[in-house]
This record gives sequence, structure tokens and C-alpha cells, in this order.
Amino acid sequence: ERGIVACLLAAEGMEAPRQVLEGKSGLFSILTDAPKDQVIADCLKDLGATRLINETYTKLYPCCRYTHPAIEACFTLRPLVGELGDIVSIEVNTFDIAYDATAPNPKPQSPAEARFSMHYLVAVALRDGFVGLEDFTEKSIARPEMAELGAKVVCRATKEWNDQYPDIRGAELRITKQNGEVLSHKTTKLSGMD
Repeated sequence: ERGIVACLLAAEGMEAPRQVLEGKSGLFSILTDAPKDQVIADCLKDLGATRLINETYTKLYPCCRYTHPAIEACFTLRPLVGELGDIVSIEVNTFDIAYDATAPNPKPQSPAEARFSMHYLVAVALRDGFVGLEDFTEKSIARPEMAELGAKVVCRATKEWNDQYPDIRGAELRITKQNGEVLSHKTTKLSGMD
């Protein structure tokens, strides 16, 4: 929708900053330290020759993509868990970038923070069996049962997942129950990526 609006505005003569990509505070300066001319040349070298539309996927959950493997692992293990009160700990193993984006915020206070909180999203997925827009309201985020379950989540970036990145952007979920049983599932390919 925003792309269409941008095109309509451009057709009416609206202009945007000319250096949004290559400018001093542009996207390229955020993503790389490489010289601007080299970045531009790299971006343009295969222009028109390669179609990346076939490499896209459907994002099934309205939150940080790096949380999706753990969310889907929750859905797999949820029927095996039994009572959520029997869970002692929940371990999420993933790669550095996912950890950095989602682990530092165990107790989100806003919808924006909740979309990037591995702790909150794992709790929602295990408790509710789904992650949807309704999970990103102030009321939903404030549910005490989410804070209680989210407090049992420990996130780690591991060599196993770092070695596979960027080819595989996955996660392993390990749930330890009071009886000592450990449930484990690795997600290496997301639903919607076919």
C-alpha cells in the first residue's frame, strides 16, 4: 500500500531526499563502511538481469522475522508440553543478529518493544498457540501470565546457528519440565518460505 501511495505522490510531482541511499546519513552508510561508489556499482551491476521476487517469502507473524523460527518451534512443541506451569525453563538458541535484535528486551512495555522481544513472543506462542495483531496491544502485553512465562525464557547466540547464518536463519527451542523431561525442536525453514 505504501509503495502505491509513494508512486501516486511521485506522479503528482512530490520529491524525496535525493540521497536517501547514498547520502551521509543514508541507508548505505548504515549498512556498510564500503566506499559509496563501490556500493552503488554493486547494487547496479545485475540490475534487470536478476529477479529477486522469487526469493521473497510470506511473513506469517506481525513481529521481528528473527523471532519466527522460535515461534514455530513453540507451535511444534506446544502439544507435548502439557501444563504450562510444569515448565521450568525455556531456552532459545539462535544466531548473533537474532539475539541482538530480540533478546535484550525480556519485559516489553509497548507494542513496538513486544514485536522485538523473544521472551514475550515465545510466551505468547506457547500459551496462545498463535501470534497475531491482537498480541500487540497494551492490554495483551500487560498480561501477568505472559510476564511469568516470559521470565522462564533464556536466549543464547550459539556457534551452531552462527555457522549456518545467513543461509539458515533458524533457532532451537528447548523446554525443560519439572519432571526433568526436555523437549527440543529446531526450525531451519519457516512456513511461508516455499
